[in-house]
Amino acid sequence: RTLMQDRLQQAIERARRRGTQLSVTFMDLDRFKAINDGLGHDVGDMLLQEVAVRIRQRLRATDTVARLGGDEFVVLMEDLQEAGHCASLAQELIAAIARPMILRGHTVEVGVSMGMAFYPEDGADPLELMKRADLAMYVAKSAGRSTYRFFQQEMLSRASERLTLEMELRRAIAERELELHYQPRVTMATGESIAVEALVRWRHPKRGLLSPVEFIPLAEECGLIVELGDW
Repeated sequence: RTLMQDRLQQAIERARRRGTQLSVTFMDLDRFKAINDGLGHDVGDMLLQEVAVRIRQRLRATDTVARLGGDEFVVLMEDLQEAGHCASLAQELIAAIARPMILRGHTVEVGVSMGMAFYPEDGADPLELMKRADLAMYVAKSAGRSTYRFFQQEMLSRASERLTLEMELRRAIAERELELHYQPRVTMATGESIAVEALVRWRHPKRGLLSPVEFIPLAEECGLIVELGDW
C-alpha cells in the first residue's frame, strides 16, 4: 500500500509536468469470502496468486498492480490517451478473472467488481484518487457485480446521504421511531384471517413514514438488522 501511494504520487507529478492523464482502478473479488471460508485459506491464497497473475498478463510493463489487503487489488496506469482504454482493460480483466481455476482439485470461479478514477478530472491527491476509485468500485458491486464503473461526482453525495441515513437509523432504533403494521393472512376458501405478518415502518421526523424498502437493505449492510429484528 505504501509503495503504491508513493508511485501514485510520483505518477501525478509526471502527469502534471507532461499534461497527461492517469487512472487508478480498484478491484474487489466477488465471492472470495465464501471460497476462503468453504475451501480453506490455503486455497484462498492460491486464488489470490492466480488472480494476480491474470491481472499482470493484461497490463503494460509500465503499469503498476498492488494488493492492498484482503481481496482488493489496485492498478495504476499512466500516459492514458483516453478513458476508453481503461474500459477495454476492465472488460478484459473481468473476462480473464471469470475463467474457472483448478485449485487443489477444486474448480473455483470468482468475479470482480472495478471502480476507476482519473487524474486530473477526479482529483490531484493520491489518497483522494484512491478513495474515489474505491467508491466507484462499491457502486459497481451494488450494481450487480462483475462490472465496472467510472467515478462520478454524484457518488460522493449519495455516499454522504447513505452515511446520514445510517446514523439516523441507529438513532431511530434507540429512540423508538419504528412502528409495526400488521397484514392479515386470509384463507381464500372462507375469508377467515388465520395469521398476521408484522411489517416494520420508520416514522422519520422529517421524511414521514418510510417503507422497509428504503432502510432494510441499509440495515443489512451496516449490521443493524439484528438489533432491528430484536426490537
